[in-house]
Amino acid sequence: MIYFLLGAALGAGLAAMAGMLISRRARHKISRFLAFAGHEMNTPATALRLTTMNFLEGIFGDLTADQKSWLEIMNEQTGRLAFLVGELRDFIHLEMGDDLALRLQPSKAQEIVSEAQLSIKRGLEQSGIALENGISGNLPEVLIDPDRTIRVLSSLLFYARKFRKEGPLVLSAFEEDQWVHLVCRFKAHPISPQDLEKSLDLFYPAQLAHSPMMQSTGFGLGFARRLMQAQGGDMIAQLNSGGELSLTLRLPQVEAHHGR
Repeated sequence: MIYFLLGAALGAGLAAMAGMLISRRARHKISRFLAFAGHEMNTPATALRLTTMNFLEGIFGDLTADQKSWLEIMNEQTGRLAFLVGELRDFIHLEMGDDLALRLQPSKAQEIVSEAQLSIKRGLEQSGIALENGISGNLPEVLIDPDRTIRVLSSLLFYARKFRKEGPLVLSAFEEDQWVHLVCRFKAHPISPQDLEKSLDLFYPAQLAHSPMMQSTGFGLGFARRLMQAQGGDMIAQLNSGGELSLTLRLPQVEAHHGR
């Protein structure tokens, strides 16, 4: 399954590069084909995760401590696989088909954060990394596609775990004008402001494919930013003088949208 996923991603990239050399009709057919392939990959990934969750909930009997520990890891990783398939499908619709169907609806920011935390909880515990959540429940509602925003925030948390140098991951939030900002801060490995700016490019991971550090970063910060911009928001990366990196999702408030 993993190799098929990588093959489909490679196919998407090759098709994107060949986009200017083929007709619009042919490009549309290729994007639909790859989107269907992504949908089919999602089916076994979902079945595997549901089976794992049934084991964890005791439907098939009691588990030993070791069995539960490994199944929790499997549950997190199959969830991550489902997220990657979702990112692949969204990439195809955004960059090739230009037909991404968003489901914008009023959502509570703290619920988005809670769901994203679950996707990485076990991995952080296993790595001994603390996650400090300082987000309160009194934030205004935001107008977003909740499933995609959960996936984006989860990707940022995976990115933070990968590039964290030391200390905890710290979540916070604040309101500013017509926006709600969700912030993940952590002490990062050294990176120049120029490289940080480049990392916001959509194809940045592919450009650094030779780097072991860039392996297993998913679709990278550029795709997260692109997906948030498609929803009317944004993703911002900032590095302070002390080496602390802040990854911020800027989400439009419902009230502000209705007032336009």
